[in-house]
Amino acid sequence: IAYGVIVGATVAVARVGLYFAFSLVASADLGDCFLPEPVANVDYAHMAYTAEVHLHNNHHNTVAHVFADNLRDEVRGNDDDDDDESSRRQTRSRVRNKWQLAYTLIHNPKLRIERRRRWL
Repeated sequence: IAYGVIVGATVAVARVGLYFAFSLVASADLGDCFLPEPVANVDYAHMAYTAEVHLHNNHHNTVAHVFADNLRDEVRGNDDDDDDESSRRQTRSRVRNKWQLAYTLIHNPKLRIERRRRWL
């Protein structure tokens, strides 16, 4: 019975030591989870941090903001030609196509990769 108590206490101390070692390493970089794979899914602090980063990226995406500003400026800039119906129709069509393209690219990440242009 004494052997089991000694082994149990040794394993408990080793686990606590590993916990502190992983905590010190993980505090250096919050973007990476340094815990072993079997226990990585219970690291709630890391999951909360990555969820906050994704949420911030979705709501403050600079590319989407610039796209919306450019689209708004284009629509406002072409509204001066009220007499020319074909010009207004082309503007509406161009704006609709840009919104449809943006929607498609947002919901299909693989298309975004394929649409990247190489600057040679």
